[in-house]
Amino acid sequence: MKIELKNIKHAAFASQETLCFTASVYIDGKRVGEVSNEGYGGADRWHPYAIEHTINEYAKTLPPVVYDDFTFQPNAETLVGELMNDWLRRQSEKKLCAKQTCFRKPGESYADGEWHTVKGKYSDAVRDYLINKYGPTVRILNVELQCAS
Repeated sequence: MKIELKNIKHAAFASQETLCFTASVYIDGKRVGEVSNEGYGGADRWHPYAIEHTINEYAKTLPPVVYDDFTFQPNAETLVGELMNDWLRRQSEKKLCAKQTCFRKPGESYADGEWHTVKGKYSDAVRDYLINKYGPTVRILNVELQCAS
């Protein structure tokens, strides 16, 4: 089962305990309804409610998730949370790459969201420069974002 969120509207200013958002839910490419959260710490709201049940049944077939020393079975809420976090990360990366080229050198360790940068917009010339300097395994975020679009 492929679960996607589209038409996402995120209100960062209203996100307190949880993310404040609304999104259309797609399962296997078909729009099945909507999910939202008011950002006050409560559970996600589903319209129609049957979507949550369908996703919860699917989540039971997935392996448990290990987070630090805690293990849990995913459910509709955690799967949507993961999709929202991925969407927020991509939005942040797109903004980061709007006016510069972001890259990671091969063989180095990086924290989440940490990138080396080259000032100026990404271009084939910048790509060629980075590949010539660091080798073909240099990771260029701008290229990855183009492929993900």
